[in-house]
Amino acid sequence: MGNYPGGPGSSVWDAATGETPERVGPSNYPGLAARLAVADRERLLRAYENSLLPRPVYLDAQVVADLSSDIAVVAEVLLSLPGRLVDGDESRFARRLGVTEDRIELASIGKARTSRHVGRADVLRTENGFRMVEFNLSSALGGLDIAALNRAFLADEDVSRYVGVGKLGYVDPVRQLVAHIKDATDGAPGTVALVDTPTGFPKSRAHLELLAEILAQHGVEAVPTHLGELEIGSAVTIRGRRIHTVHRFFTLSELVADAPTVRWAGGVLRQLENTAVPIVSPLSASFFGSKRSLAALWESDTRSVLSPAEEAAVERLVPWSTPVPSESDSAAVRAAFVERCVEQQTRLVLKPAFGASGNGVVIGWETNRDDWINAITDIGGSAYVVQEAVRPVTEQFPTEEMNGHRGWRLNYGFFDLAGGFAGAYVRGLPASEGAVIGESAGASRGCIFIAGDDSRLQGVRRP
Repeated sequence: MGNYPGGPGSSVWDAATGETPERVGPSNYPGLAARLAVADRERLLRAYENSLLPRPVYLDAQVVADLSSDIAVVAEVLLSLPGRLVDGDESRFARRLGVTEDRIELASIGKARTSRHVGRADVLRTENGFRMVEFNLSSALGGLDIAALNRAFLADEDVSRYVGVGKLGYVDPVRQLVAHIKDATDGAPGTVALVDTPTGFPKSRAHLELLAEILAQHGVEAVPTHLGELEIGSAVTIRGRRIHTVHRFFTLSELVADAPTVRWAGGVLRQLENTAVPIVSPLSASFFGSKRSLAALWESDTRSVLSPAEEAAVERLVPWSTPVPSESDSAAVRAAFVERCVEQQTRLVLKPAFGASGNGVVIGWETNRDDWINAITDIGGSAYVVQEAVRPVTEQFPTEEMNGHRGWRLNYGFFDLAGGFAGAYVRGLPASEGAVIGESAGASRGCIFIAGDDSRLQGVRRP
């Protein structure tokens, strides 16, 4: 199990503020998020779609550093698996995971222009520490713009005073994102296109506009757009504007929605491949950031190539999981799998192997026995995994009523860029609602402030 002690209520809070944040400071101010400046609040709500958590979340620096260290180890292990298991052949590794040929073909178009990786680990705080339920190794990540919410909260007098007295800080993910983009462009990114798909862009536009605004503050010019707006010839332009870098905010899953989309997307990607414009990051990164790749960490051939330190990091952070047997497996294997899942139903979760945002997840303890059996036996040829259930603790947030509190469950998103901590944010749902905490469930967003110092954390901004 995970082991990352500390956080609110530990000695660091007493030393920093003389009180714990549950007793004083912003956690006890009702309606704090509602007090944000009108312009900030409206802009953030447009970008985040859903509501804001009532207050920021506070984490201990040592907890953040310990957890981020394990996340970085797991990322490097995942990215090294083709070299360790299949002589470096990414396509062969993808087939081993059950990736379909249309995905493999699209992902093979273009070459990686950077040695850096970008990812976000989604972790839940349990009674025994943090556990990672998903690892998105992709440039198509939500939450990169979260520092805008940190800064908006700091404009509130109460938050500013509390953060100042406690010497709290935060890390801006865009700062490391800029380094990632520059690494892919030999230090000269020029004008960066933040690119989604035509169908995804109406939903992501406000988020990409906010990200472009933050990138501009870091000296990078960015244009929100979608694949259908790119004019590709010897150069890439948008309405006559020259584009030097494409930052991908679309996923491989979106490009394989149907056969016409696969053909169209393949054509656009091949056109881009023939230009000098790099795509950050490669589509093949999705092979390593799937639930199926996390399940591979528990397979015997993978375990045999891990160092003791790597194996320990996996065991601390990654819940056990295994792929659901396919029709090609024997009837005896499938029957044994079903029997085990029924016996352990309340301790398991069923997930699409290559899904995202909590879509298609079936929670064992929320499902009756017959529906659970149907879920694990009737997957229609799609790839699924079952994962050890991770039950987050309930954390208290203020209500609009003075001194009132309400329990919430949080999903912490830790950004890992090039093996280093690059900021974090949270999504949350009231404890009375469902167990899947994600955008598809309407989760509220919140920012994180870090208490204390740890030399392993770089780029912490202390107002």
